[in-house]
Amino acid sequence: MTEKRKLENAIHKVMREIALIKHDYCVVCGRKDGILQGGHLIPKSASRSVRFDLMNVHTQCSGCNSLHRYNQAPYINWFIKEYGADTFDELVRK
Repeated sequence: MTEKRKLENAIHKVMREIALIKHDYCVVCGRKDGILQGGHLIPKSASRSVRFDLMNVHTQCSGCNSLHRYNQAPYINWFIKEYGADTFDELVRK
């Protein structure tokens, strides 16, 4: 593993911990049990510019995080309800 990859992994672990402080449940389905992940609203592969943006990372259970690849609507709807359409639009513009 390269040094860059190690650093990125360490940053993602810290971001997950910050997300857990904000929400100790899956923001999509509400689950509190199991392992919560730091899910990216805008996928890491889609935009490097918001990959490490804390507004782009929230807690999700593994099931909801996996389903986000195929159906982004539940997570997007939660985000807009929580933070507003303007904040969503600003994140997308980044």
